[in-house]
Order: sequence, then C-alpha cells, then structure tokens
Amino acid sequence: MPEKVNDWTGGEAPLGYSWKKSVDASGNAIQELQAGPYAQKIGKTFQEVILALAKMGHHIVIDDVSFGKQQLDEWKKTLKNFRVLWVGVNAPLSVLEQREKERGNRILGSARGQFHKVHIDATYDLEINTHQASVSENAEKIKLNVRASNTIAISLYKKIGFQEEGRLKNRLKIKELYIDDIIMGLDLRNWIETTSDPHIDAK
Repeated sequence: MPEKVNDWTGGEAPLGYSWKKSVDASGNAIQELQAGPYAQKIGKTFQEVILALAKMGHHIVIDDVSFGKQQLDEWKKTLKNFRVLWVGVNAPLSVLEQREKERGNRILGSARGQFHKVHIDATYDLEINTHQASVSENAEKIKLNVRASNTIAISLYKKIGFQEEGRLKNRLKIKELYIDDIIMGLDLRNWIETTSDPHIDAK
C-alpha cells in the first residue's frame, strides 16, 4: 500500500496504519496499532491474494500479526480447504523490547502494546520461541518437547512429519510417576519437498 497512507512515527493516518500512544494495566507506556478503512481493506485483500496462490498450488509461508482468536479464525476460514500448519511464534517481552530498540525503525512501546494481544485465546498446531535458536534454525526446523504419556499428541505430530530425536529420561514427575520428555523435530525443507498436497505454513 502507498507509504503516504500510513504514519509509523506516532502521527495520525485516518485511512491507513498508525500508532496511538496509551498505557497498559501496569502504567507502562505503549503504542497501539490503529487500522483505518483502507488498511483494513488491504488486510482482506492480502488474504484473498494468498487464497488465489493456494488455489494455484503454490507452497506458501505466511508471516502475519493476527490479534487474537478472531483475526486468526478469519485466516482459518479463508484457508479451510487447504492443509495448513498453524505456528504461533513467541518470545519473552524483554527480548521483544530489546529487539525493538536494536532495530531502530520501530516506535518504542509497540512491542509491549502487541505482546498481550496477538495470542489471546488463539490455538496453534505448534508454538515456537524465537529467542532459543537463530533465525535460520527457526526457518528450517521446528523442535518441540512432548510428554511420553501424551500418545495422542505424539501420533498427531508424527502424522504432520515430526520425528523423535531424543528422550529426556524421567524429566517430569506427576504425583509419584516419573515421565520421559520426548524431543521431536520437523525439517521444514524436507516437509515441503515431500508433500504433494497444496499446503500453507502460517505463523
């Protein structure tokens, strides 16, 4: 969308995207994202473009900030006829605020303003923490830990393409029972190359 429609510096942009200064429940200064009518239209158009590409059989990775369950459900409704791996991307607030400062092109307070909104009541197939691995590692491989007793989840992950990579013996104790923690990994490069069905990875 035309850059002149937006204002990322703290000013007003009635039609596009802009920031609004506010405070959170603890009194910390934050910036809340505002979306005017044209910005909302572009957001919907973005979903329609992705849908068109999916119908053509393209493999797609979507990087989008969805504010809570309602916006995530809009994506799920749009892509209901396709095989999608929904990935929630997380990091501690302190890490996000440090990244905000280091980038130099983010208005201070926006990370805190979005932190408590983007995952509200949202459910994902997988969740990953981006502060525990490099960008390239996160882009190429997803790792997770699952209790050995959670056979339903293990079966689901294996169907998606995860493989067991290790086991932490007696990692958890529930009442008097010790349970192993299974480490599983999904190589996204192989997963994309070996599947023949149109699918989308969304985060």
